[in-house]
Amino acid sequence: AKGGRYFTEEDAAKVRTFKYKGGDDSLSYIYLHSPIANWFVEFLPMWLAPNLITFISLTCMLIPHLLFNYFAWNFKGIIPTWLLIGGYVGYLFYSLLDNADGKQARRTQSSTPLGMLVDHGCDACNCILGTLQIICIFQLGCTIWTPIGLCVIVLPFFYGTFEELYRGELRLPIINGPSDGWTIIGVMYMLPIFTGFEFFDELYTIYDYTAPIKHFLVIGCCIIHGLYSLYILYGLCKYAPSIGRIFYDFNSFHFITAGLLGTCYLYPQEVLEENMRMMVYSYGFMFTLLCGHLQLAIISQRPAEMHKLSVYLFAALPLINALYYFQTSQFLVNPYYLSCALMILTTLWYAHMVFGVMGEMKKILGINIFSIKKEKEQQC
Repeated sequence: AKGGRYFTEEDAAKVRTFKYKGGDDSLSYIYLHSPIANWFVEFLPMWLAPNLITFISLTCMLIPHLLFNYFAWNFKGIIPTWLLIGGYVGYLFYSLLDNADGKQARRTQSSTPLGMLVDHGCDACNCILGTLQIICIFQLGCTIWTPIGLCVIVLPFFYGTFEELYRGELRLPIINGPSDGWTIIGVMYMLPIFTGFEFFDELYTIYDYTAPIKHFLVIGCCIIHGLYSLYILYGLCKYAPSIGRIFYDFNSFHFITAGLLGTCYLYPQEVLEENMRMMVYSYGFMFTLLCGHLQLAIISQRPAEMHKLSVYLFAALPLINALYYFQTSQFLVNPYYLSCALMILTTLWYAHMVFGVMGEMKKILGINIFSIKKEKEQQC
């Protein structure tokens, strides 16, 4: 294959020899999720492509997410009981299909590096979609607490992807979010059914600090995910070339995160009300793009290309606009137009990457994306 936009000829040669390595040491996965997925795939037809299962799994989160948007566009509103239950059921189906796609790939002998990209790419999207739904449940609204909650939850996912790059495999520990978080997530979805959404606005005091319960919930998430992120960083030190290299590679993600948090802190409330949804979606697209570039580096067996001018401009432009407002009470650029522009650009950039990578991978590997070649099916 000739060199393309995302893969050089040297990359293509390495992609053809790439073999995914990974595992999950969680007892919940070993004794619950994996057996259920093994049972489930026995009912799937041999012609059903693993990538198609992966995309179907994403719709299990996307459909409830769109409904959450209708009832809580500004991350605050009364979400019906049927949607809370449906949202959690959608999450459970996503988890089931997320485990089943890999087992279907091995069952039909159709495992490919593209399958890993699709699977982990959908996981990154689900990380954003699922987190925003929890934020709606917590009734965080268009405040600084919404980007704090989003950023702190996606942090371990990004660090874990980097660990896979340095380590050469994705090994989930005995306690991990993807396998063990389903019970906690279930409690989050079901809690307002019994307490009402006003529960999250009730004031609570701990050591002379009084705040709404929803803020303590976010702080708790910060502590748990912060400790887990430190655990991943400790593991990274064993495999990375140097500690300096780790923080150098992390700069792009840290920069867009700091940009979002700083912008939301400086913007006035009325601007946040109008732009918060677009801002967090733009951040979500940037997060999935960076995770995508990490995955490309993994299958191409080369260093990650994380430092792109467009990434830094994405974070810098709204932050500069917010800083200018903070100093002068005027905006350099209308924040609504700026948010719209960044939302459109990040969406197009993400779409370009998805379709571009799939097209090049199809040529490099000589495979179909959403179907299994007949000769492979016959081998089974």
